[in-house]
Order: sequence, then structure tokens, then C-alpha cells
Amino acid sequence: MAFLGVFQIGLAYVLLNYGLHSVGALEASLLLLAEPVLNPLWAWLVHGERPTTWALAGGAVIVVATLAHTLSSREA
Repeated sequence: MAFLGVFQIGLAYVLLNYGLHSVGALEASLLLLAEPVLNPLWAWLVHGERPTTWALAGGAVIVVATLAHTLSSREA
């Protein structure tokens, strides 16, 4: 547990913080928001796990809602 806490979480946040200094705020927020949506895809590609219909539907809802919001805010 200590190993996971230090390396998997702690080191990841240190690297994330370091990387955020080299990108803009919009790019950083889009990358951070895309990560949970893409988790089922990464699990499928890396581990061969098949995402359930609900996982795919949830990811699609988030992507479509984000796209709709982005397009509607551009027109306003």
C-alpha cells in the first residue's frame, strides 16, 4: 500500500504538476477531463478488458455533452 501511495499516486501528481507548467490552462483542463472518459478505452487496449455497454454509454454522454457545450458557447 505504501508503494502504491508513494509511486502510483504521489509520483503521478509530481509529474502532473511538472507537466502543467508547460501547457496552457485550457489544454491542461481538457487533458485532465479526458482521462476518466478514456479509461475504459485504455483498459480495453492495454489489458484486453471489454468495456460494458454502460461504460461506453457513459463515456459517449460525456463526450457529446462536452462537444455540445463547446459548440453552443462558441456561437454565443
